[in-house]
Amino acid sequence: MVGDYRRHTMEELYALMERDRIAAAGLAADVFQNDVAMAVTTIAEINAVACARVQADTQVASAKMLIDAEVVAVRLSANAEAAISEYKRLLVGGESRETVSAMIKEINRRHSAEMTLNSKTAIEGIERDAAAAITKLKAIGAAALDDIHCLAKEVSWRVEDDAKLAAEKLATYRQTPHSAEEAVAEADQAAKIVREAAEESSRHLQRTLDAAIRNITATADEACANVAEASKRATERILAALDEALRRVQEVVDFGLR
Repeated sequence: MVGDYRRHTMEELYALMERDRIAAAGLAADVFQNDVAMAVTTIAEINAVACARVQADTQVASAKMLIDAEVVAVRLSANAEAAISEYKRLLVGGESRETVSAMIKEINRRHSAEMTLNSKTAIEGIERDAAAAITKLKAIGAAALDDIHCLAKEVSWRVEDDAKLAAEKLATYRQTPHSAEEAVAEADQAAKIVREAAEESSRHLQRTLDAAIRNITATADEACANVAEASKRATERILAALDEALRRVQEVVDFGLR
């Protein structure tokens, strides 16, 4: 659709040059503005899609880490209860105090080691998930930036090339409309229109590009920080649950060894 528009308007442009270079210059400006408008729309779409993906992936990754931490916390509490139940059975089992003490110590060692290992493994998994999520978020942002850079560069080059070609043709068409002086003045005015239109189109494109880069970069940076914060909170939840589980178990152990 854009290609059809450009082909149609450029054909009109060259046909118009024979009759009116000023009008032809205005038509060339319209071509530049349309190219840039289409690029601006596409950049906005890339920006919106990339930011939406980053935000969605951030929410999913953060929620998963926090849920995983909660699951580990529940398991640690269940392990602590299992150990406590074993201790209680031993205390009423009729075994000698020395036997009970030795068994309690062994059960305590086993459960404590298991809970500590499980916590360590879970934290390592959360850290891996966080690192993978951050890598993915950065990749989404980088891909979007590459796309808009390539698009902006392509459109910028096209506007520059079209402006140069149009200026050259405008300078050679209709050399003597009324007089040599009028021809020069008309050519200068037409060239100015084309040049200023191309420059303003390029500035508009650059402003749009800069704004999109800032937005995508800020969104990706914030998302990475949020994932890192969620990882930290998940780790803290697991460590707190581990401390509580070990504390509760130790209380029963101390009571049983008195």
